[in-house]
Amino acid sequence: YAQLRGSAACLAAALAVAGVSPSAHVALCLPRTFAQLAAMAAVWHRGAAWLPLDPSHPPARQVAVLADSGAKVVVGWGAAPSWLPSGVAWLDAQAILADDSPFDEPTRVEVAADTPAYLIYTSGSTGTPKGVVVSQGNLAHYVAGVLPVLDLPADASLATLSTVAADLGFTALFGALLSGRRVRLLPAELAFDAQALAAHLREHPVDCLKI
Repeated sequence: YAQLRGSAACLAAALAVAGVSPSAHVALCLPRTFAQLAAMAAVWHRGAAWLPLDPSHPPARQVAVLADSGAKVVVGWGAAPSWLPSGVAWLDAQAILADDSPFDEPTRVEVAADTPAYLIYTSGSTGTPKGVVVSQGNLAHYVAGVLPVLDLPADASLATLSTVAADLGFTALFGALLSGRRVRLLPAELAFDAQALAAHLREHPVDCLKI
């Protein structure tokens, strides 16, 4: 958790330099790694809302979602993709987190319950992506309500196979992080191979798996 906080502060400093202010929308186009969690926390550090982009989605969808959300900053991994629209900044989390230069941690922005936490885009009946805004209060109340139902031990390990571009796996993700438990982001390829998933879980058991 200390490493997560430090990495989030580092990314929050980069977001501040990029001009990300409270209530802004920041897109995250990151692989399922520790950096993804740090970026989520960094955006909240700035009082902004994050918009998850699945790197495997078609470029046309990425561009459409960015345009509709109004996000002007994308936190990614490595070099900027060719589909990145003009006028949208790309922050390379890989380079930012690898840089051990001192930085000034920006002041954490206090937020209200109705402050947007994240945006999720679904395809809907027409196939056109439609955005839904989830507030900090929505998320906090959901996690507070679901944890007693799960009734997990304090040292439980929760895992998710779901892409963060859909919030199916947030029960495990935030259920773990907001209660001091462990979260495991399983490799995406395990979602398509039941035998490999079973073998992985035998070697690395979890108390709760959200698919």
